[in-house]
Amino acid sequence: MLIFKNGRLWCPEKSALDHTALAVSGGRISAVGSDTELSALEGPGVRVIDLQGRLLTPGLWDAHIHLYHWSRARKHLQLDGCRSREEVLDRVGRVPSGQEWVIGWQLNCTRWEKPVLPTRHELDEVAPDRPVLLWMSDIHSAVVNTRALEIAGLTAHNPMVAGGVVEVDVSGRPTGILRELAANLVRDHIPEPSWSELRALIKEGVNELNRWGVTSVSDQRIKDLDDGSLVFRALRDLEAHNQLTLRVSCNVAAHNLEQAAALGLSTGVGSDRLRIGHLKVFSDGTLGSKTARMLQPMVGEEQCGLYLTPPEEMEEVFRRAVDLDFAVSVHSIGDESTRTVLDLFEKMRRDKLPDTSVPHRVEHAQLVDDRDVGRFGDLQLTVSAQPGHALDDRFIAEELLGTRASTGYRYADFQRLGVLLSFGSDAPVSSADPRYGLQSAVHRSLAGDTPWYPAQALSFDQTMTAYTTGAARAAGWNSEHSTLKSGSYADLVVWSNGFEHSGNFLEQSVWLTVSGGRIVFQEEAMALER
Repeated sequence: MLIFKNGRLWCPEKSALDHTALAVSGGRISAVGSDTELSALEGPGVRVIDLQGRLLTPGLWDAHIHLYHWSRARKHLQLDGCRSREEVLDRVGRVPSGQEWVIGWQLNCTRWEKPVLPTRHELDEVAPDRPVLLWMSDIHSAVVNTRALEIAGLTAHNPMVAGGVVEVDVSGRPTGILRELAANLVRDHIPEPSWSELRALIKEGVNELNRWGVTSVSDQRIKDLDDGSLVFRALRDLEAHNQLTLRVSCNVAAHNLEQAAALGLSTGVGSDRLRIGHLKVFSDGTLGSKTARMLQPMVGEEQCGLYLTPPEEMEEVFRRAVDLDFAVSVHSIGDESTRTVLDLFEKMRRDKLPDTSVPHRVEHAQLVDDRDVGRFGDLQLTVSAQPGHALDDRFIAEELLGTRASTGYRYADFQRLGVLLSFGSDAPVSSADPRYGLQSAVHRSLAGDTPWYPAQALSFDQTMTAYTTGAARAAGWNSEHSTLKSGSYADLVVWSNGFEHSGNFLEQSVWLTVSGGRIVFQEEAMALER
């Protein structure tokens, strides 16, 4: 048994403010109460940890993470700290020659003094003999060099790609900027890691998430069933060896629906640590790539963005998913895209399609027209949002949308209307550190900056709810998850002193993380009492 005492147990209902102690046994919370009440449980074989007044909360969810891609991206170039094109080129040129590919993430020029991306020719100069793929921060666009274009077969005059864009210069030659499915044509040629490498990558990623207080995730895809679901196999192997210190809900890509059903997979199938989540469908693109499907064109644009899946095809996929017992998770960022998605779910309700055991969800819902905000609650849809995007996108949103940026990242509006909110990171698109999302949701700015549309800020309790019980409900986990109640899974986080009152969550830290009753991370200086 493990007992925590002399702490402050987070209770958003304010019904148990005198609770200062919690006991864990058999992987679950076995008792909650005062120090005096739980002292009766102390004895031989019982470990007691003095929290010294620290805040104890349920373990956090990352309700939207690309676990495989984030775990791989941690080993590649991280470009989010670059402040100029020259700095990017310098870092690309410094990648050791033994690496077959140069892969970078988080390329974002919107805050540069001269916001101009490198060209393929500039990348050729610093990496002439190997392919370069630099992902923009939204991972819906990339900058590549000539070698990468050659490998993907994109060197022709004015190349056309269904569902994608190859930007060209005045002569019709590719500039090296690829958007949506055009970028995937390069990505698909990157050699996959071996089984042992993949397993090690995933385990390292799991450990890093534990260090940040994350104990559960909704993984956005099982790296596709096309390659034998290697990521799912790696997760199952970690679970079999008692090394999977996350609870993982794995989404299935829409094009794998029939294959998944043939394997007996559907939403909710699995164990208390690893199970199948939603069917992942893409409606449109992203704001930064100017491919989000909008009701009106963005500033300086003639087009209104893209549908990555045509509406009529989306409807067919939604209906087939429900037939096969899959709940649907739809990527939608632009306001027209979101209206279309809401219309499709409304049509399914009118046609009396059976309800799924887990609520359908809209991923991102970044830009929502005033007329559509209340429809999420009416249709019992989850909004799966990533608060960090409000910090990442504020400058590009104002540049591309002008005053329409006020219709974005409407967390307080959703909360007020009773919509179920589920929070995550979208890593590697944004930081996987949940403190970044907390900072955005509560303060709507980094410390010292002017808050961005502060009326959309949430309270600390509202934000933590979206990272815990809200995310658990959205993933279909039952009431035994993400609460500090007797019988719940013992997935817990202890935070540094004063955490919930911080003006800068990024300066705070995780003191200890527990998964299934087992300590999986602790600060080196953590004082223990037995």
